[in-house]
Amino acid sequence: MAACGTLSDVQSDSAMKYMVFKPKGWSSSGTYPVLVFLHGSGGVGKPENVRRISLGSMLLDPAYADKVGHIVLLPLATTGDWSNHFETIMQLVDMAVKTLGGDASRVAVAGQSMGGHGAWMLATQHARSFSAVVAICGYYNSLPTLAAALK
Repeated sequence: MAACGTLSDVQSDSAMKYMVFKPKGWSSSGTYPVLVFLHGSGGVGKPENVRRISLGSMLLDPAYADKVGHIVLLPLATTGDWSNHFETIMQLVDMAVKTLGGDASRVAVAGQSMGGHGAWMLATQHARSFSAVVAICGYYNSLPTLAAALK
């Protein structure tokens, strides 16, 4: 895993590939908010693209990274549909809480484009797991269904 304050190389467990960012000054005895960031379709099967665009590239900028005070999980989709990855994403969240000092009451999900849609969908299926949802250019087919699920 990468040094604190830097984005890791691609990590792999039996279920999913991902990158992780631990904030500068991270300590195993600390407690930190967690952000799950879902990339857009340009990152499907292309971790190098995830590092080059959006939040991935921002976390590679030391000036920006120094200001980030939370753990960031960047799962890597292998298909153009994030719903195929929801179970393993939730396993990543569990790992962050159990082994990285993530605060289970402060887990947010965000995403851009395909990832924004995925963030809405993941939040509706696991609403009690997330304290916030940020969808950037994400769509959802039924706003009344979305609102009811997140209420």
